[in-house]
Amino acid sequence: MSNCTYCGKKGRNNDCVTCDICRKLVHTDCSGLSRMEIECIRSNSRKIHYYCDKCDIVATINKLKSELDVLKSELEVMKNNQGNVARSDNDNLSAEELITEVEERNRRAYNLILFNLSESDKETDVKRNENDTSRAGQTIFSGEHEKI
Repeated sequence: MSNCTYCGKKGRNNDCVTCDICRKLVHTDCSGLSRMEIECIRSNSRKIHYYCDKCDIVATINKLKSELDVLKSELEVMKNNQGNVARSDNDNLSAEELITEVEERNRRAYNLILFNLSESDKETDVKRNENDTSRAGQTIFSGEHEKI
């Protein structure tokens, strides 16, 4: 008999699951798993794994490190290719400018432009945004536009 890593109480193998990484026992009640998940974990031909909270964090960190390595590699390719991208004045974009430009284009990808909609006269950005959103919705759904 070993102690549950969560509650510290004694546990027997028949009322515990074992972490696939650290091999420590966790009471089925402490694990937060459903009865079906516990049955799958205990089967000999199981397809799912159980990681205690500590090991799940480690696995997540390792996955994030791997994804970060991929992103670094892709960024390096972008930096190497940025010399091929020229501005209208024939100056090459720096890697930072290229990334900023791509982020800005992505941010504006779903913008909607409405012509003949007068500028909001509200005093704060929040109120202007609310007013613009309201007036744009009215214009779009009514099929009308403001007169200049």
